[in-house]
Amino acid sequence: MNNLNDYNIAQCQEYCKSLSFYRNIEQDFDIIRWDKLWIDMRQTPRQRVGRSIFSMVPFFYLKPLLEKNPKTIYDLGAGWNIFKKYIPNIIGVSPSHNSDNYSDIHDIVNDKFIYGHQNYFTSVFSINALHFQSLINLKTIIQDFASMVAHGGCGFLSLNFMRMMERTPFEVLKQALGTNEPTTYNYSKYIREVLTDINLNYSIVDVDLTVLDEYMDGNIRIVFEK
Repeated sequence: MNNLNDYNIAQCQEYCKSLSFYRNIEQDFDIIRWDKLWIDMRQTPRQRVGRSIFSMVPFFYLKPLLEKNPKTIYDLGAGWNIFKKYIPNIIGVSPSHNSDNYSDIHDIVNDKFIYGHQNYFTSVFSINALHFQSLINLKTIIQDFASMVAHGGCGFLSLNFMRMMERTPFEVLKQALGTNEPTTYNYSKYIREVLTDINLNYSIVDVDLTVLDEYMDGNIRIVFEK
């Protein structure tokens, strides 16, 4: 499966600058980032802790969800729950053990949560929160997330490749990829085959492993309708 409607910086800028809350974000942060993949800027330590930075990239993928104008949009693994500050109908879900947790619902997205929310969410997204499993479980991760989207609903899921790789035994990985020396091409091919094998109505497929540890916005991004 090739990328479908993947990230376009000009389109993202045009869309985001039309949003009613964009100027609020500009006022709240020192630096606005538009780059597709998160690459650390060269800064002195004092700059690093003294400047606030915000990535607008997720709004490119949130656009299909926002355009449906749902009553509620759930953010699974919300953590800081920063998106709610600008989109009040977002409901953030995140574990309560995090002292910096500002979520609306304190819960863990585990098997119990998934089974209890089948066909539940009209609009739901998760950015770099559901990838703490082996890459071999990628199909299950996506299917579990999709199973919580109601019929007629929309979902945006983003995952960081490196968090899954850290949890994948190399011998298992070699067997799954069919090579003893896997390359970025092999990883990308495997991911795309998984996506192809899942029966979802994708509106966006964006797999980009140029940065393997994309810990801000993820490097496996899909948006789909159900």
